Amino acid sequence: MDSIPTSSILGVGCGAPVQYANLQEGETVVDLGSGAGIDVFLAANKVKNSGRVIGIDMTDEMLEKENGYTNVEFRKGDIEKRIPVQVDIIIILIKRYVAAVLF
Repeated sequence: MDSIPTSSILGVGCGAPVQYANLQEGETVVDLGSGAGIDVFLAANKVKNSGRVIGIDMTDEMLEKENGYTNVEFRKGDIEKRIPVQVDIIIILIKRYVAAVLF
């Protein structure tokens, strides 16, 4: 937890999708409902600079946080209506409570 922005640690939610996703360096990860970004930053550390992590959230407050990561991007989107990501670029999709691999 020392390696991620403290503003991303809200102490809410449960699950640990990054722990179970077996992320590899260079992969592209999308976190649905990323909130403050705790799983985004944990995933970014796993996929390193050759990988990419996209956090999707519907609230401006969560999307406007500075993060200092070069391999992280936050996008605004309502995951029940439209996910603003090209599906063919996603390697791993994570969500608190759920981790799924897309082929």
